[in-house]
Amino acid sequence: MVKRIDENKAMPFLRSMNSFDLIVKEISEIRHRKNIDYGSAFLKFYDDFGMMGVLCDLGRKYGRIQNFAKGKELRVSDETIEDTLKDMAIISLNAVYWLRNKRKKLEASE
Repeated sequence: MVKRIDENKAMPFLRSMNSFDLIVKEISEIRHRKNIDYGSAFLKFYDDFGMMGVLCDLGRKYGRIQNFAKGKELRVSDETIEDTLKDMAIISLNAVYWLRNKRKKLEASE
């Protein structure tokens, strides 16, 4: 027997997923624009420095959030904490992309 979903109870979840999907789309668009500006510089950086390069990128952004949480005045006023969190998401996704490419290259060379 298939249990029927109460649509009234499901709606808040569906609305939140729609909001989540919009954020993911926004992050994807930001990544695309940054990729036009920077190219795939992160690939070379991560090839040169490995996961330490990823940690370095994330660490800079983490430090910014940490300063914000401590109530310190942020010098770059046109970059919001939300922007910083989106940048961290992009860095994380770039790292996943880099790891998968690295794995494919290793598998192809075997």
